[in-house]
Amino acid sequence: MSIKKLTKRKQQALTTRQLIFETAVTMFRKKSYDQITISDICKKAGISIGTFYHHFKSKEQIIAEEYLKLDEFYIEPYNKLQRDVSALDRLIMFNGIMSKRFAEMGVHHLRIVYYSEIGPKRKKKFLIDEKRPIFRILGELVRDAQEKGEIRNDMDCATIVDILVKFSRGNIYDWVLRNGDFDFELRSAQVLEALLQGLIPREKKKTMSSCTG
Repeated sequence: MSIKKLTKRKQQALTTRQLIFETAVTMFRKKSYDQITISDICKKAGISIGTFYHHFKSKEQIIAEEYLKLDEFYIEPYNKLQRDVSALDRLIMFNGIMSKRFAEMGVHHLRIVYYSEIGPKRKKKFLIDEKRPIFRILGELVRDAQEKGEIRNDMDCATIVDILVKFSRGNIYDWVLRNGDFDFELRSAQVLEALLQGLIPREKKKTMSSCTG
């Protein structure tokens, strides 16, 4: 099957959209999100306001799309995780991948992401959209761990994924509130380790207790 080439008009539209996107993201990283207007973005990109609204509905949509690209980033490293290690170890390794990426994004950028999500005009929240790849990946890891008896089965997979996602959001939010005054990757690993202690099957805990007692 032959692949249709983009028309010159469609290619130009994609180029313009990318220009708007990159211009806005660069500005958000250098200046307060509230202080930047759509007019400012258009002026910097050299386009009209009408052109902006042809490609994006709002500033928030730009932030949402950039964050969604982060989800796509996770897919390749996740697929490369060693399959000969336990599901629990893969969950821990994947958490390390996420934490490193968040740390690279930086406090200022994550602050903008969360601010744009809780703004009064924001109706659709992309952070809680369960269709995002991150929910699928965590679901696969948790189900695998449950099937192998590494994580308790008296809680359903969706509930555990929800707990893990909330743990991640909480850690990010605390880092932002404290203006990045602690090692995000280290704290993330520490909190996950404590969290997983509550997800270990009770039978295994009893076995571990009898072995050390």
